Amino acid sequence: MNSSTSAFLTALYVPMVPLLQWATMRRPPQTTTWIGIALAFIGLALLAGPDAFHLGLGIGEIATLFSAVAIAGEIILIGRFASVVDSSRVTVVQLLVGGGLSFAAMPFAGEAIEAALTDYERDLFPRAEVVAQASADNLKRFFSDDAPHSVIGLFSGRA
Repeated sequence: MNSSTSAFLTALYVPMVPLLQWATMRRPPQTTTWIGIALAFIGLALLAGPDAFHLGLGIGEIATLFSAVAIAGEIILIGRFASVVDSSRVTVVQLLVGGGLSFAAMPFAGEAIEAALTDYERDLFPRAEVVAQASADNLKRFFSDDAPHSVIGLFSGRA
């Protein structure tokens, strides 16, 4: 499946939300919502381009459609329960469950945990070293004895 098809199918959650609300909560969309659904679909089609419509219902397309339905369902549930639950707790639970399930799925996706951590550390630490050095340079620049001049030099391009 190409990326434009994946993007198109994933973003279908936008027009799906009011339709799923209608199906599950028996709240039919208003006229303005129908216009919004049509505009969202047209916008998705224009953004995705003509390649998005070469649909074959392979495993990738089916999985992506299920994901779009799940996202739409999540939005409906959040809208329904946002006023009666602590959103901070819900966010923490969502992150923990999502992270835990992703971690548990790694072996099934052919990813070794040690290799993933090694790749992460290999990519993270060089960037962290560069950022730490820039931070240390800024600390010297802003808090050294010649601080006013070094800050002016920074903004004038002489530092």
